[in-house]
Amino acid sequence: METQREPLESYSYQITQEEYVGFNFELAEQSFAKQKKKAMIMGCIEIAAALLFLITLIMQPQEKNQTLYLALDVLLLVFGLYSVVFYRIVFPRQLQKAAVKQYEKNEYLQNRIQVDFYEDEVFEKSGDYENTLPYEELHGFEETDTLFKVMLTKTRCILMPKPEIEDHERLRQLFAELAEKWELPFQDSRKGQPKSPAGKDGGKG
Repeated sequence: METQREPLESYSYQITQEEYVGFNFELAEQSFAKQKKKAMIMGCIEIAAALLFLITLIMQPQEKNQTLYLALDVLLLVFGLYSVVFYRIVFPRQLQKAAVKQYEKNEYLQNRIQVDFYEDEVFEKSGDYENTLPYEELHGFEETDTLFKVMLTKTRCILMPKPEIEDHERLRQLFAELAEKWELPFQDSRKGQPKSPAGKDGGKG
């Protein structure tokens, strides 16, 4: 009879809708930071150009094409305003709606999640879903302001919300030990923290 192994650490928790929505916003901030900055700059330039052009039209005498120029100027102003408000108002609302819908339809998120860390592999279970992955096949670990993440692939990870984890320091230390042993990256993405180099990193502190 095979002896059942004891995990190094075992965690059981359920991700709330609020935590999942927060994860999506966190991910979007990381993914679209450059696009957001670029859109804001371009929007401000378009608004400034439209206002300057409008002042020029007002100060000039009537021309036969002035109505067309005015229409184009208004169009430029609308584009500029949309670029500015998109990532501030439109995108957050769309993301919120999509994340809530995905959470409600995702069976994995509706059940309690069990994560067991063993000497050579990590095991996750939620409802009828089970998955075991050797550490050597992982893409690493990450800590953000709100989450601990086990990166299974480049696009999929085990989410471990900090409010659901009792001892943050112990899990942080476990990630550091596993990252060092298996030569995996441990990225510290907390705001205000020094960025860790890719590769072996403990992320301690």
